Amino acid sequence: MKPDERLNSATLFRKLDPEQIRALVQVARETRYERGSTIMHYGDRDRDIIVILEGEVSVEIPTGNDQFVQVAQLGRYETIGEMTFILPLRRTAHIKASQDVTCLVFEYCALCDFFRKNPEITVKVFEALNVTMVEKYGRSIDNLIANKNTP
Repeated sequence: MKPDERLNSATLFRKLDPEQIRALVQVARETRYERGSTIMHYGDRDRDIIVILEGEVSVEIPTGNDQFVQVAQLGRYETIGEMTFILPLRRTAHIKASQDVTCLVFEYCALCDFFRKNPEITVKVFEALNVTMVEKYGRSIDNLIANKNTP
C-alpha cells in the first residue's frame, strides 16, 4: 500500500516521521469490511492492531445476558485493538462496522518482528499506543456516564 501523507494523523503513527510511517505501513495489509460486519469479537484471542482509513466502527461492551452497549464510535485514522496487542488478554469489546470500512491490519507476529528490527520506531509507537488507550478509556467512561443519565 502506498501511504497517504495524512497517515501521520493516525493515532498509531502520531509520533513517527513520514519515512518511519512508510516503513511501518509495509507490514500491514489493507482490508475492507461491509457495513454491519463484525471486525473484532468480544473474547477473541487475536492480538492484531487495526488503523481505520475510511468509515466508522462501533465499540460495544457486554452488559450481561448477551447484551452489549455502545461505548464509542471510532473513525478515520483511529486505532483499534491496541489493548490486546500490549496485554495478552482476550478482546474486551465487539467492534462492528457502522459504515463500509477500509483499514490497515497489523498482524501481531509481523508487527512484533518489525519492532525487534526497528527499536526507535517501537518506542514511538508504544508512546502513541499508551496515549491512545488513556484517551479512549476516558471517552468510554464519559459515554457510559452519559448513557446512564439518559432516560
